[in-house]
Amino acid sequence: MKHLATRLQQSIPNVLWGGVILAEAAVLAFLPLTTATLLLAAAAVVLLTLIRPHYALYALALAIPFGSLREFALGPVSLGGAEAMALLVVAAWLLRCLALREPIRWRAPLTWALALFLFVGLVSALGALSLAHTAKE
Repeated sequence: MKHLATRLQQSIPNVLWGGVILAEAAVLAFLPLTTATLLLAAAAVVLLTLIRPHYALYALALAIPFGSLREFALGPVSLGGAEAMALLVVAAWLLRCLALREPIRWRAPLTWALALFLFVGLVSALGALSLAHTAKE
């Protein structure tokens, strides 16, 4: 019985990879080529970010100037590549802390500077004319 359990645990990654390959094949077969390429590239970026989260910071530096090329509306706010990449960086960092059971270090050298920056941003948002435009900034 123990042999069966270990063998089942060893075969789960193979089944998952098979599912990933089938999903990629379905995307390539049924979607238009530009959409399929975009989806597969996004999946590769997400997978690479989950494996090595610091690579997403490099991609974020590239996404900031080109983030407004393709945006989508989420309520009154439009989100682009830079916002999506920033959310991916934060999610990958939190998932890494959870997976490795590392405590989240709030006492970093720039904690107080970042807290002051966020406080000033929130105070300046109180006098904004449009909260929809303020949410993106």
